Amino acid sequence: RRLPTKTNSHLAEIVLLLICNALLFCSIGMNVVLFPARLMHYGISESMIGFSFSVELIASIVISFYIPHVTKKFKVIHTLIAMTLVYALSIILLPFYINFITWLILIFVLGINLFGSMTITNSLYNQCLSNQKRGWYLSLMTIAICTGLSIGPLIAGYGDPLHYKSFFISGAFALLSAIPPFILLKNQYEIPEHRRIKLLYFIKHSPVVFMAKF
Repeated sequence: RRLPTKTNSHLAEIVLLLICNALLFCSIGMNVVLFPARLMHYGISESMIGFSFSVELIASIVISFYIPHVTKKFKVIHTLIAMTLVYALSIILLPFYINFITWLILIFVLGINLFGSMTITNSLYNQCLSNQKRGWYLSLMTIAICTGLSIGPLIAGYGDPLHYKSFFISGAFALLSAIPPFILLKNQYEIPEHRRIKLLYFIKHSPVVFMAKF
């Protein structure tokens, strides 16, 4: 794990993580506009569009059980970069629509990598921040996220939501968000792995908690 000296000595890392979050959520903000518009263009019903977003949530649940194991095997920053790149690639491939099933598959892959990268980023924040200043810097993280989410739809609305170039722009923001982690490659991080609960066991014994995700 990181040495106990935090916040001041990790200021550069925190700034890079803020930039990473802002760029990533700018892409997410664009997707909120692009995905439904594209599916409506292909005649997909509103209920199925809502279902496609729930597939992304299901993917986030699945990957949440394996993030510590994956980061331990492939290293934290390497995993973050890989997940961000796969997320970007998924966005770029979405406009080449074949059918709704392939769209859902790509959305599932997108959800796994998006949630994974967000979880890893939040874990890195915690490792860089002291308890005394965590609240202050987490508020900056919230500002970065809200800024990205606000700018994303504006960019999507300014262009043509149905054009493939809009998806490429969203993918480009995601690719740009992978640059700050590249700068952090030399640093060593670790996500603690606690006793794991099997997904099926969790669904069986806590179905209400599981469904609350939706």
